[in-house]
Amino acid sequence: MKFFYACLIAGVMMFSTNIFAQIFPGSTCDTAIQLEMCNDSHDGNTTGILNDSQTSGATACSGVGTAGQLWYSYTAYENVTITLSTCGSNMDTKIHVYGGSCGQGNLYCVVQNDDYCSMQSQVSFPVVAGETYLIRVGGFGSTSGAFTLNATCGDGEAGCT
Repeated sequence: MKFFYACLIAGVMMFSTNIFAQIFPGSTCDTAIQLEMCNDSHDGNTTGILNDSQTSGATACSGVGTAGQLWYSYTAYENVTITLSTCGSNMDTKIHVYGGSCGQGNLYCVVQNDDYCSMQSQVSFPVVAGETYLIRVGGFGSTSGAFTLNATCGDGEAGCT
């Protein structure tokens, strides 16, 4: 009987490990959530997400945190300035924006910020029509938690459809 319970517990542990090891949309660079941008808002939470900095190439920007992150992607429809902000969120955030493709050595840092508005972040940068940008939102150091990512274009109207 002890053998039966030991096998049952081992099976449950293996099943549980597989459930928690799943990759969720946005938890890795390769599963980035597509943003439509302009006057767009996304709620995110990095709690329980594993850090992928070494495999994603996120270290191309300096100061990438050690906790989990959420990744977003945006393909520009026109040449305009994009602003991304986590201002007003409760989490101490960092925003990193990359060009290139996922993978160590493939990403290059476009812009990054920490503490634009108290402990939250904001970046503004020009985009080129047809180019795809990868956006990493994570916490400062080992901080994880909930945030809201707000995106606007130009004066808040340009590029919106």
